[in-house]
Amino acid sequence: MGGVGYTYLTKNPVWEYEGLTGRKENISWAPGKHELFVDEKNWNNFKWWNWSYENRFVNSYPKSEKFKKITSGSKLYDDFPLNRVCWETYKNKDAKTEEQEDAWRYCSIPGKEPRKHK
Repeated sequence: MGGVGYTYLTKNPVWEYEGLTGRKENISWAPGKHELFVDEKNWNNFKWWNWSYENRFVNSYPKSEKFKKITSGSKLYDDFPLNRVCWETYKNKDAKTEEQEDAWRYCSIPGKEPRKHK
């Protein structure tokens, strides 16, 4: 999955991104939905990570302690960039509910978990 998306009319466009579609592993707490999350290791996604940090994270209130430590979008030598915290959350089979909610908000293409249709 790749492309350019738009959020709200007052926001800049989301930069091109690559999702987790090429990976064999799945996110255990989001089965079948891994393609909605942005690949944290792909160099082509650094603009997306910085966009998410600046437009979704800054001036927001993360629910989990892990996400409250984030200090940048994707800086290589930063201790807590968003893409690294997302990667740690992706691979954590026991991610807390608050961490999962934060991952959907800051690490996914739609910015929230899709609603389940009944």
